[in-house]
Amino acid sequence: MNSDLRGGNLRKANLNGAWLMGANFSGADLSGASLLSVVVLGGAVKERPTFAGANMRGVRMIADLPNADLAGADLSEARIGVNIRNQGMGQMRTDLSGANLAGVNLAGADLNRSLMTFANLRGSNLRGANFFRVKLAGADLSNADVTGTDFTEADMDGVVLRHVKGLDQAKGLDSAQNVDRAVR
Repeated sequence: MNSDLRGGNLRKANLNGAWLMGANFSGADLSGASLLSVVVLGGAVKERPTFAGANMRGVRMIADLPNADLAGADLSEARIGVNIRNQGMGQMRTDLSGANLAGVNLAGADLNRSLMTFANLRGSNLRGANFFRVKLAGADLSNADVTGTDFTEADMDGVVLRHVKGLDQAKGLDSAQNVDRAVR
């Protein structure tokens, strides 16, 4: 709790089952790490973990991180989505509702079935990411690059799509839910 791991080398670390209340991973190297069943309890700002600017490339994560700060983090090629083959006890999913993901790199990341309602994704690189069945309602994707992003069956209710790059090359918008309610 309240651990200061700023700039730390946690490359390929096993943080499965960790409780991260108030942990600061800003600028840390978590590339290839495993953060399965990570828990954050409480809603106070001081209890929210921060991963701002962290290198989380290729991380495997199923975590409860509502309102977490991941601004500027590199989550390219990350596996954040549900693994259906490994869900015998019910569907565990990553919760990034209300998270600050501004300027994050999610290129090629798998976020299928994640909860990202009201997340701030402004200016993010979402090229080729998998947003299959992601709950994006109210999220802000202003100035993001969604070239090749798959939005199949994603909930787009109230999603802000102003000045989004590559929207004409995004996939699955024809089957996305509430796409007619997106703000353009």
